[in-house]
Amino acid sequence: ALSMQNAHSDEFQIFKTLGKTVSRHECAFYKISKRKWGDKRYGFYEAVDRWCVRSADEVWVPSESGARDVRRYLPSRVPLRVLVNAAEPHHLQSDPRRVSELREAMKPRPDSLLVGTLGRMAWAKGHALLAEAVVKSGCDRLVAVLLGFGDEMETLQQMARQPEYQGRVVIPGADASINETADYLEALDIFCFPSLQESLPLAVLEAMYCNNAVAASATGDIPLVLEDDQHGLLFPPGDVDAMAACLRRLATDDAFRETMRDRAKARVLSNYCAPRYAKDVEDAWISVAAARAGDDATTGSDPTPAAAAPTR
Repeated sequence: ALSMQNAHSDEFQIFKTLGKTVSRHECAFYKISKRKWGDKRYGFYEAVDRWCVRSADEVWVPSESGARDVRRYLPSRVPLRVLVNAAEPHHLQSDPRRVSELREAMKPRPDSLLVGTLGRMAWAKGHALLAEAVVKSGCDRLVAVLLGFGDEMETLQQMARQPEYQGRVVIPGADASINETADYLEALDIFCFPSLQESLPLAVLEAMYCNNAVAASATGDIPLVLEDDQHGLLFPPGDVDAMAACLRRLATDDAFRETMRDRAKARVLSNYCAPRYAKDVEDAWISVAAARAGDDATTGSDPTPAAAAPTR
């Protein structure tokens, strides 16, 4: 079975997995490292992905949009199964005292509303777009909280020092421990996910679980999870004006913001939490094992050896 996830791992992790020859194992997991198909800089990673897919008995992907990508190069003989992403409540337990401390530290004034995003600080994740949308919203109470680490952090810090963004952008940086993800999410009033391209990001599911009203770009499977005006608000990817309008509505209509927050929490609890995902995985394993046992009994032989691994 092959689990296709976006792990942002490096080459060492890829080769560590590939070093365990697939043909000698009953099952092997490989996590996609970087998914930028068509970009020559990532051609090697795409070659590795293609080789692993062709060596698999079955491929698992975490979203319908991810399935569409994989089907483009998946051999017709290899089954594809969608195991939809889920939040893990066990890792999202917040400390009320810490949440209160964070809110106090990040709010420049008592009536401020904190609108945050969480993710790797890369251009495509849209951190800068969120800061721009907060300023464009015309709501002086809104403050952008940019959570994450990455290559764009220095650029974002320089942006935050510009006159129009002073007092409107907070970047916790090294102060934000990954172990405090739930605390930071709970400290927000609004969660905004401005990424330009995604599959089904855990950050959105985690924000919904952590009592946030959510505004997000309508990319990947996000519209399937977050129905517009029902569980949150959606805007076209990269549309700063539309994002600003969503933030303004959530900031100025307290009753609507609370309704979206409650509905988002109920939505993720009922459809996108770990117990459901665990059951899906268990059912998938049972199905794969039964099919494999039937094939081996029919052929009386070992699985077909894997294809040769790609070389750089």
